[in-house]
Amino acid sequence: MTIKDAIKKSGTYNVLAPGSTKEAERQLHDNETVLFAINSNISVLPVNASLEIDMFKIKDKLNGVFVITDKRIFFSSSILYNRQTKEINLCDITSIDDKTNVLGMSKIRISGLTEMFVIDVNKKTLQALKDSLQHAQNLSSENSVTKKVNAGYIDEIERLAKLLENSIITQEEFEAKKKQLLEL
Repeated sequence: MTIKDAIKKSGTYNVLAPGSTKEAERQLHDNETVLFAINSNISVLPVNASLEIDMFKIKDKLNGVFVITDKRIFFSSSILYNRQTKEINLCDITSIDDKTNVLGMSKIRISGLTEMFVIDVNKKTLQALKDSLQHAQNLSSENSVTKKVNAGYIDEIERLAKLLENSIITQEEFEAKKKQLLEL
């Protein structure tokens, strides 16, 4: 799915902000899958800033595109000649919290190691964003576990190969253990 398609799916497409969408598409890596994207007002602040619910406060806000991929979250803004992009890897997200006012307007704060994104959304978009973040984090942790497990198998097979090389085990024992490790 393209970022533009994800924005349309979220119901936040803004025909007046094509520059931010194009900039976000440029920032997307070849090995990433887009899970969610919205057009919104976003503040990128230091980690220790408070979460205020004043929707009319525009200081420190940028209009742009917020994207969740299977590897990271990022924000891109391109208005005239002013381009800005910030990202947080999924493994670097330290907390996620949100607030909603009586009118149904919400803010979600996603904190990383050094900075945080504060995103203005409506209540419906808030839930979709939170669900997508949870899904992305689950995918990221599954990939991390798989890589660690695969690395463990490789280390064990290399150790067995050294034992074979030093004639401590036979070729048959090596093949049997390798087959067992790789579950073939």
